[in-house]
Amino acid sequence: MTYKKILDEIPDTFECDGCTAVPDWLPSVGNIYKVCRVHDWLYSIGGDKHDRKYADIVFRDGIFAHCKAFHAIPRAWLVATTYYIGVRIFGGRHFNWRKKS
Repeated sequence: MTYKKILDEIPDTFECDGCTAVPDWLPSVGNIYKVCRVHDWLYSIGGDKHDRKYADIVFRDGIFAHCKAFHAIPRAWLVATTYYIGVRIFGGRHFNWRKKS
């Protein structure tokens, strides 16, 4: 599922700080707040390691989709991959770890 489809499912009452600890807006890339909102939503739902990886892949692919509208594919992929590596390394403590029923 794409981040745009998930974005429509997020309740208006869901509070999000955007891209935690990194900019939501990047020069010559633009505003990726909506992609970060989806990532935060998926992290709040939580689950197991597979759910976390799914959330991170949706995040990476969403940034890539947003960026490639402004840049050639190599630069868009660089930005998306950099953010993806960041959430894979540092995002675990923000994920809602829970066992599936």
